[in-house]
Amino acid sequence: MLIGYFKRNRQIVLTALIITLGMQSLRMVYPLVIWHRPSTANLLYLVLTLSLFTPILLRILNHRTTGFLLIAGLGLSRVAEFISHNPTYDLWASMMGVGLFMLHLPLLFRMRQRSIPNMLGLALGLALDTLIQGLLWTNHLGAEGSLLATILLLAIVGSTIALANLERKAIDDPLTDRSWASALLLIFLGPFFFLQLLALQNQGFVSMMSGASLPGAFVIVSFGNLALITGLQLGFSQRRRPILLTILVSLSLLYSILMINALEGTLILGVPLMQMAFGWGLARIAIASTPGKTVYLIRSSIAIGIGQVLMLVLFLISFGHLVFVNGLPKEVVLPIVALLTVSILIFADRRARQNQASSGNYAPVFILGSIIFLLSGLHMLLSAPPRSPSRSPELPVGVMTFNIHSAISHEFSQDPELIAQVIEASGAKIIAIQEISRGWIMSGTIDLVSWLSKRLSMDAVFQAAADPLWGNAILSSYPIVDSGSGALPQAGATVPRGYLWAKIDSGASKPLFVLNTHLHHLSDQSEVRLAQIPALLAIWGNRSHAILLGDLNAVPGSAEINLFQQAGLIDAWTEAGLGNGLTIPSTNPQARIDWIWHTSDLVVIETQTIASTASDHLPVIAVFDQVE
Repeated sequence: MLIGYFKRNRQIVLTALIITLGMQSLRMVYPLVIWHRPSTANLLYLVLTLSLFTPILLRILNHRTTGFLLIAGLGLSRVAEFISHNPTYDLWASMMGVGLFMLHLPLLFRMRQRSIPNMLGLALGLALDTLIQGLLWTNHLGAEGSLLATILLLAIVGSTIALANLERKAIDDPLTDRSWASALLLIFLGPFFFLQLLALQNQGFVSMMSGASLPGAFVIVSFGNLALITGLQLGFSQRRRPILLTILVSLSLLYSILMINALEGTLILGVPLMQMAFGWGLARIAIASTPGKTVYLIRSSIAIGIGQVLMLVLFLISFGHLVFVNGLPKEVVLPIVALLTVSILIFADRRARQNQASSGNYAPVFILGSIIFLLSGLHMLLSAPPRSPSRSPELPVGVMTFNIHSAISHEFSQDPELIAQVIEASGAKIIAIQEISRGWIMSGTIDLVSWLSKRLSMDAVFQAAADPLWGNAILSSYPIVDSGSGALPQAGATVPRGYLWAKIDSGASKPLFVLNTHLHHLSDQSEVRLAQIPALLAIWGNRSHAILLGDLNAVPGSAEINLFQQAGLIDAWTEAGLGNGLTIPSTNPQARIDWIWHTSDLVVIETQTIASTASDHLPVIAVFDQVE
């Protein structure tokens, strides 16, 4: 019955596959633009407004041919990005994918007879995308490069093109645009996709903010997608019910969006609550559509273009404090999103009440969503978080500091596997990592902490610093018996910094106290670091068996380094270093800014840098023993 339903309603399945490919392209394009080619940021504005050119394509070609070519191009762009290992090619393939996705959106959400099933396809597409992300532990298909990733991509792209061809031959509905009033409701898709990428489909975000494991976050996000489908059904079935429902949905959505960064453990309920409200709203937008006089989707194209530019602006404001000294405060983003989405949904509901809801059997869509949700639960059971290391602690032990640059290599391709291979080959058992992210949109929403922890079978602790999803981590093959973190003085800097410590049973007479940090990055603002270092030394508090390490952004002989020496800490490189100790840039190191310090009751057998371009920094490893 389920298969028969989707054969008869293949438009829903096709839309789901298009949304899946589109979400993958959107996640890829942001880190490539930010890290590889910041100069293309203005081009991204143009790409996200390509829906404005959909009417021109429709005027040149018929909508059947236009739709097929856009869908086929989107699929092939994903294959090109998957095959390529060149960041420049990846960037243009992702740009093309996003552009084709934007061009196709007006075709998906035009008049009611197409918009209603496509809203269901949108929800299923998000659920499918979540399933793929969960199976790959949030890694990208292209970066993963495994047999599973290859099979998934080829199956999705092949099915999408095949269904698009069938749909091209079967489409017989007229290409009718919306009226201006109903078309402008589609601006809603901008903040909708913004919140999906930022949080609601972001398993790293949900894991970090809720405290759940990554598989647990996978279940929460999948439950949210099931709630999104439920909300759609509720919105489609509502006719002239009391206005109280509209008020309750609006208030719950308003509260949830404003509080999304503070919900913590209640995200277990907050994510489904927001998604159900969004589903209800999407249904009301679909029902509220009324026909206009034009046939080339000019109105819908303009509204969607405005919404997608708004999405980019919201992202830039959210992360602008990391780049622009006088950028708008990121605190304005959620209020803007909340007020805009709630206002649109109230207006959509008012218009929807004037139309009759479309009848139909949506139960199979709910059943398929439930199956995806159950698969996420099975994944959680089969992919429990890494167990505490069973290896017997022993000295000597290799300790590494590594600024991984969000797993962006010196060539600007994002490849967590390269980072894992460097750590694995070094033999280090304790790794202090800087610039590591958990679902950060600027790094493609990969949860690098959970991914590396699983890949290397290590315990991990994380501390947010410059952003709730970006900061420092400590990985250990030996048991972490205690840990803690905190913020360092900002001293007028635009980027917040922090520290992370862990007590690790390394086989020494007492646990090692490992203190990891990443100090202020601007070389000409040493006064900021000079304010941060005393706070860092206070956290150390003259403990024995201690190692303080990280990216200090300070060179030998500087006033900052003198503070560590005056505190009685020993430089591991001066004690047993091999080579010149320079760490940045990784292809031709010119400066030594990554340091490992230790207390006098530990002795260093050897210290060295490791040649690698997996990051823009070279990792530094020191092999420690205790003084007899």
